[in-house]
Amino acid sequence: MKRSFANAAASIEVFGPILVGLAVLILWEVLCSAFDVPVYLFPKPSDVWHSILANGAVLLGAMWVTLSITLRAFVLAVVTGTLIAFVFNESRLFEACLFPYANIPGPGAPV
Repeated sequence: MKRSFANAAASIEVFGPILVGLAVLILWEVLCSAFDVPVYLFPKPSDVWHSILANGAVLLGAMWVTLSITLRAFVLAVVTGTLIAFVFNESRLFEACLFPYANIPGPGAPV
């Protein structure tokens, strides 16, 4: 009994998101067709697929450019953030002067 319940739960975890994704794609296609939404405003999934097939080489080249820029920016952010963290940890003066600014994106300054 427990084994079949575990199998059913595992099946739901695998197939549930797939079915929801397919339902969203079908609903998207049907609504865009039913309301005659212009392609330039909100393309249907079939329009996106046709564009990928027709312009695959150009899109792949653009994807590599974007991916390389993103990876370089990520590495730069990790290195810069790590260096700033080391400086904060080693210099109490630096931490006291800049911590309020560093904490702005966070949940708020400590009380």
